Order: sequence, then C-alpha cells, then structure tokens
Amino acid sequence: MFALFALVLVALAAVVSSQAVGGWFPVDTAQAEVQQAVSFAVTHKYPNETPTVSVVSAMRQVVAGLKIDVTAEITIGGVCHVDHYQVWNHFGTLSAVVSDTMTTECGTTVTGNGVVAEPAAAASAQAHKSHFRKATH
Repeated sequence: MFALFALVLVALAAVVSSQAVGGWFPVDTAQAEVQQAVSFAVTHKYPNETPTVSVVSAMRQVVAGLKIDVTAEITIGGVCHVDHYQVWNHFGTLSAVVSDTMTTECGTTVTGNGVVAEPAAAASAQAHKSHFRKATH
C-alpha cells in the first residue's frame, strides 16, 4: 500500500513540476478549454456580430482555476485584425479579464501575450485595451 502511495506521489510531483502554479505555459490551440475561452471572449466583445475566428497562439496559467491567454485573428465583414484575450476559468465560471485589439494585420507573427514578433510591424502594434467589466458565463 505504501509503495502505491509513493508511486502516486512521485507521479503527481512530476506533473506539478512540469506546470508549476503561477507560470504561463504554451497550450495546443485546438484544446477545448482554449476554444471555450476564445468563444466566450469573442461573444462578449462582438455581441451583434458573427466573426470568423482563427486562434494563433494560446497559453495557460494555473491560478485559482485557469487563465487562458489567447491571440486570435478575427474577421468581420471581410476585414481581419488580431485580438488578444485573457479569460479566467474559475472552476467553470468564465470571466473575460483583458481584451486588446491589436493594430497588427492578420498573418503577422504574434506571440502568446500579444507581442508582435516581426520588427517591421512592431511600431504599429499598439493595443487598444478594453477591460471587460466582469463579463461572466
């Protein structure tokens, strides 16, 4: 019994050390939690629109729940721009924490926290921040 407990403890320690609490880690953009977060944020930012969304990058932070940081290309009416969102999943209750519309064009390489990676586009990559007022779902 003790050996089984020790094995479980070692496995748990390996998982925790690979994704320490508080740190940001890349996550697959196709994961359900990422898709749920971006859908929530886009629906709250564009309530009367039906945009096409393509997730460019995503990161996860383990806090009291999860924070999902997503950069996505949003196309509305044929015009594409890059948005950056942070959504907090507090044990099933979603809250949009940050929503930035980048002046960066679609197709530009953007990193996990909305940082433009291409120097030529960096000058025009100022974000227009609009913090949601505790939009929850």
